[in-house]
This record gives sequence, C-alpha cells and structure tokens, in this order.
Amino acid sequence: MNSKLNKYANYLLENNPSPFCDYIISKELLKHDEQTVKGAYEWAKQFKLYKEIEQEQLPDGSWGGFDTAQTKIVKGKHYKATARAISRLLDLSLDGVDDPMVNKVIDVMKKYLSGELPDPEFYGKENTGKPIGIRRQIISNLGHFEPENAFVVELRNETAGRFKKCCEDGYFNGEIWRDLDILGTWSWGDIIMLSYGNVIDDNLQRMLLTHEWENNGWAIWNKPSDFKSPEDPWFLFWMCAVERLKNFSLFGEFMAKEITPYLYSICEKIVNDVGNQMNIVINNYFYHHGQYSESRNTVQKKKNDLLLQIIRILNKCQE
Repeated sequence: MNSKLNKYANYLLENNPSPFCDYIISKELLKHDEQTVKGAYEWAKQFKLYKEIEQEQLPDGSWGGFDTAQTKIVKGKHYKATARAISRLLDLSLDGVDDPMVNKVIDVMKKYLSGELPDPEFYGKENTGKPIGIRRQIISNLGHFEPENAFVVELRNETAGRFKKCCEDGYFNGEIWRDLDILGTWSWGDIIMLSYGNVIDDNLQRMLLTHEWENNGWAIWNKPSDFKSPEDPWFLFWMCAVERLKNFSLFGEFMAKEITPYLYSICEKIVNDVGNQMNIVINNYFYHHGQYSESRNTVQKKKNDLLLQIIRILNKCQE
C-alpha cells in the first residue's frame, strides 16, 4: 500500500470498522499473511452482507438469469441476475476459490459454456438479448476468477485482435468496431477482457483509456471526465465509470492529473469532518455496491464505506 493511504486506512481501523471493511483492508491494502486474511474473511462471512447474497444463490450456483432477471425466479430478491451478483462478490473482495459462493458460480458458468447446462436466459418477449452475447458475458465474468481458463484466453485474444484493428488510425474507432463485431456493441465486458493478460500494449491502452475518459459507459450513463460529488445522486455512477478501468496497468497514469487529486480531496473531507456533517447520497441502483457496513444509517458509516471504496481505487493507482 502506498504510504499516502496509511492515514486513511488507520482512520477506518480507528472508527469501528465493519467486518468486511476489516477484511478488505487486511487483504487488499495491508496485504497481511494468508492466515490473517483468512481469519478476517471467516469473521466477515458470518454477517448480513454475506448471508443475504448467499441465501439468494440458487442450488445450481446461479442467481437466476445471467444478465437478465427471470421474473418467476427473482420475485422479492435483491440480486436478480447472476452477473449482478458477481459484481457484488467482487465488490466484497470475494474472488478466492475457497469461498463456497465463488466455487458454485464458477462451476455453473463452466457448465453453461460446456453445454452441460442449457443457456441461462429466456428469449423473445422477456429478453431481446442474443445467445452469443450472453455467452460472451459469461466468459468475461469467468475471467474475474480464472483468467487463464481456455474459454477466457480465446475470447480475450479475439477481443484484442478486433480492438487493434479499430485503432489503426491512432484512436479507437467505434464505427469500425461495430462493423467487425457480430454484436455490434462496445461493452463493459470488452473493456474487462482487455484489462489483463497483457493482450494490448501501452499505446493501445492509452487509446482505450482516452476513449473511455470522454464517453459514457454502457449501463453507467456517466464518464470519468464528468466529475460528481458525494452529495450528487449520480456520484455512484461516476465512481463505477472510474472503477471499471482500474485493472489496466496504466490506470494510475490515466488518473494522475485530475481524478487522483480529486479523490484525495474527498478523503481529506471525510477524515476532517469531525462533526459528521458530510452529505453522502446513497444510490442502490447497483444494489449495495460500495457498502461494506451492515447498514448505512449514520453519517459515520457512510463515510467509512465511501472512504474504503475510494482508497481501494487509489491503491490501484500506485500499482
């Protein structure tokens, strides 16, 4: 962890951190030994944030449809599709193969891809998605857990090849992508596939990051260059627009000029807000995303959660 983040990690540890806050700091920021991280994980999974997603996981390892809710299955549930649940697993840093939920969802994704289980989506009136698009989303999500899986490697290389062709003029040309890609869309999944595995060089990364800086992300409706403050209802969407780029090796370079200083300024406001007067708007469009406390019913809990979310991003800037 960069020494500049010590101050904020200590602030969290001194202000009644939630079990998941403790676990994430131990694993991602302080990088404690395996036994210490395991102990923090075992404690965190005893609490509500873990139990509520665990209880909604179906026996086959999914959370209903993969990207689209299946209304007969998800009535009254918070996690209405498997892809949404996976995003929450990652948000809680539940990406290790020792976690039962992770093991089950990895297994069901492999069964979809092998044909052992039928396509997880409905089509027609209930869903206008295409089977090939769902398959690519499954592979993209599997890559979070098994980046060297054969399905993942194949799609990652194919995606990189298309991207290179779209950048031959020195910038990412979305029209060429739409012509080359069978789905005709440039999606969050495509960005994920290009963020690891060293499949694009630094020059191509800069073209991608430059493009994403000034464009609204799919299903986020916000762009990194359009800064939002914590009291803005769109702040969560802005944070997600930034977070989706965090695994690129040049992420820190991309962030350095404007976003990194801005995020540090928010950190300072949080730790210096002695009277708990900060206004932090909660938005549950991405259910519970950025929530690490059991509830967010006090300003202090909101501050703790927001600070942890921010320093996880800043920690990526130093890698």
